[in-house]
Amino acid sequence: MADLPLHIQQKVIRYLQKLVANNARFWFGKVDSIDMLARSTWPGSYRLLQKLLQSNVENGQQCIAIPYLSVNVFIALKKSGVKMAWIRKTNKNYSTHIHKNNGRITVNNHNSVIPVPTAGITLRHQPAAVSEVWMTTTNRPSLQTRPRTVNIPMPVQQALLHGIPYANGVSGSTNIMLGIIAHLRDEGKHIDPQSALLGITMFLNYDGGHSIHEVLWVANQCEPRLNLQLRASPRKRKRTNQNHLELRKLPKPICCSGMQEGSS
Repeated sequence: MADLPLHIQQKVIRYLQKLVANNARFWFGKVDSIDMLARSTWPGSYRLLQKLLQSNVENGQQCIAIPYLSVNVFIALKKSGVKMAWIRKTNKNYSTHIHKNNGRITVNNHNSVIPVPTAGITLRHQPAAVSEVWMTTTNRPSLQTRPRTVNIPMPVQQALLHGIPYANGVSGSTNIMLGIIAHLRDEGKHIDPQSALLGITMFLNYDGGHSIHEVLWVANQCEPRLNLQLRASPRKRKRTNQNHLELRKLPKPICCSGMQEGSS
């Protein structure tokens, strides 16, 4: 943003403030000053954004605030008419590959969207997975959508057939974040892509946006184009330790013995 004309910077910040105000998250109380971003005035709003993105991370909520703000800055750049090549490529990948494969329907009846103070990707009909007294009541993304039941995209079919949780379908936010990481790499910034992908996954899963599978599907889809080397290097299998050898000497449970005999 620093390279943009001043009036464009101000426009981006105004859009960002609207996005944050309309998407307050249940974990904001654990991130100092993030709720002030929507109310602050220029240039304090810009300085506050920089502080939030550059401060030392002291808890998990501060960690996930970075991808949350980064995704919203990207959206604000797009809404402000900023037409950088990397932004166009990221948007094109979403429209060409991600959107048609997410298989979600937005719930239009807001009365059926029950705001609950809880984290995670549980859907409207499921009990809360994680709830803390300090959480505020907000609509998690997974409460506002459901999977399509007709013309189901193949990624959604495969996930459901294998019992993998559906939250919001394959992740557009992951597409944005990986586009940002690739752009920063091209600008000479050093960001470990595997650590960044872990941070993205933490944010989206805890915030209620996407399952781990929905993040990794997009990471695999983007990897050939962005060449971020997201896959970990294969490791040699460690030698069986002595404790494992001792466990093998214990009597086998009946169910275990039966399965082994049936497979022999």
